[in-house]
Amino acid sequence: MNQLTRETSQDALRNYFAGVITLSRSNNPFPVDLDDVWPLLYTTKNQAVRELKNKRKEGFDYVV
Repeated sequence: MNQLTRETSQDALRNYFAGVITLSRSNNPFPVDLDDVWPLLYTTKNQAVRELKNKRKEGFDYVV
């Protein structure tokens, strides 16, 4: 998949997250790839990683 950005169309976002929902229902514990979604909310990947590490638990909420 191409990297998502703030300029990604609503249809592309809807399709991506519909896929995430399908994966989450298939018992995949980590259905979202940070590389795909960090540009939606952050200006740099480092900001996203820092917030993930500060607010979530490794191995439970994410894997490296």
